[in-house]
Amino acid sequence: MVPQKQEVRNINIAVIGQSGVGKSTLLNAIANYLKYETAKDAYEKDNLEYIIPCQFKVFYPDFSEKLISIGMPDENEKYEETVLSTTQECKEYSFEFNGYKINFIDTPGLSDTSGIEKDAKNLEKIRTFICTSLDSLHAICFVVKANEARMDLGFSNSMNDLLSIFPKSALTKVIFFMTHSRGTLYGPGDSMTPLKNVSEKLLKSKGVTFPLTSENVFCVDNESFLFLCAKNQGTEYSGASFEDFENSWKKSKLATQKFFNKITTLKPASVRNIKIMRDLENVLKEQKAILSSHATPERWFYHFLTAKTLDLVETGNVGQKYLNLINMDLIEKEAASKKDIDLKKIDIKQTIAGISEFSKTNKTEKMPETSKFVQNYFSDPNNI
Repeated sequence: MVPQKQEVRNINIAVIGQSGVGKSTLLNAIANYLKYETAKDAYEKDNLEYIIPCQFKVFYPDFSEKLISIGMPDENEKYEETVLSTTQECKEYSFEFNGYKINFIDTPGLSDTSGIEKDAKNLEKIRTFICTSLDSLHAICFVVKANEARMDLGFSNSMNDLLSIFPKSALTKVIFFMTHSRGTLYGPGDSMTPLKNVSEKLLKSKGVTFPLTSENVFCVDNESFLFLCAKNQGTEYSGASFEDFENSWKKSKLATQKFFNKITTLKPASVRNIKIMRDLENVLKEQKAILSSHATPERWFYHFLTAKTLDLVETGNVGQKYLNLINMDLIEKEAASKKDIDLKKIDIKQTIAGISEFSKTNKTEKMPETSKFVQNYFSDPNNI
């Protein structure tokens, strides 16, 4: 009798963060933490895994420097003037762990040097990849440098932007990988302060937030990996002894294993709500175009309900931006004529009706986005 192969479970993790924070380096290091028990073992076998090409500089006391390149050239990894590689498109990298296939989705970073427009394009690339290539998501992994107390407004904005493509229900899936943590004894250090600020603001504005505990914060220091990369190319890496890097390897490997043990216990979240949010934005744009030339109080009311639907499910502020443009005196008058609507206690089962009701008021103009939304989601509105 031929034994049946054990089914391999897929776990999908979106790896996101600011440009230059070291997402690609982290994935390279993880591949080697899984492969080698110690830094000495990795060095002696001289066969490091390079799954993503990277470049970095080694600096010396006399202010000289040397550029180190690892991995095979890849058009998806471009190098800026800072030498840091920047990921151009979302790309999946997989690891085997205890019978699981762990799929990391490396993503373009935000706070890009090319400006706000590039950030918006990168954000849409991330959302499009998740919506078209995945059916579920187990974790949203933010990569952040440890001990960064003075993370600027760009960090807060980019984190809010990244969270904005996810529904409120996904906040329980947020996990943090803290890099460069050797100087903080493998703890998050002062980086917890700006993260708590983002968390508290989100709780105040949306009523929900992401956790920040030892259960979802994992601290590593990938300099031991970079040290071996340089050493294997015959380049001396100053700043610490082999023993220091050996300890760093052990600590980082332990944190990585703890991370893997954590994510294998997480239940998958459907990407359906991410698609719903994306499609709701398209419906709102379609409604707004009609309102610009054929506005009526009734249509404004149903537009309000549609924007409120998005506001109720999203962590971002797209729905709120539409709501801010609406005359609430007009909405209150319309609501007063409808006995089953209480604006102070309105819920998503009531607001979702605005989408189809708006389309009923329109007999002349085509509404393809609305038609697609109704067809895709109204067969089971309880899933919204």
